[in-house]
Amino acid sequence: MERLHDFHQENKRNDLSDPIYNLKDFLRDFIQCLSLMCRGSIQEKLQWAFKLYDLNGDGRITKKELTDIVCSVYALMGRRSFSGAEEKALRDHVDKTFMKMDINKDGVVTMEEFMEICSKVSMRFPLI
Repeated sequence: MERLHDFHQENKRNDLSDPIYNLKDFLRDFIQCLSLMCRGSIQEKLQWAFKLYDLNGDGRITKKELTDIVCSVYALMGRRSFSGAEEKALRDHVDKTFMKMDINKDGVVTMEEFMEICSKVSMRFPLI
């Protein structure tokens, strides 16, 4: 499960010499992730989500990491390029979101800040 959120980077390191092993490993991680999403506590789900955004695994989310994730989501939906106005709107959205999450205004979002903000949101929207 730890590797699922970092699968694209893991593939860069693997030579994929054993595709069956890699597929079995990926499927195991995927099933563990599904189990966490279905049965895990809110805290476990938020910890997993934090790791998804923390691209370099340093325990902090930077504005660049948040921007990279948002752009990746758009790319998954088929958007690979943006007009000037769309790019500005995307950056404004990331800036506003980051400002709300960076509680102590030190330029990074820690696990604690992420958990605090997301817990408040999950209390307002209890489907998480």
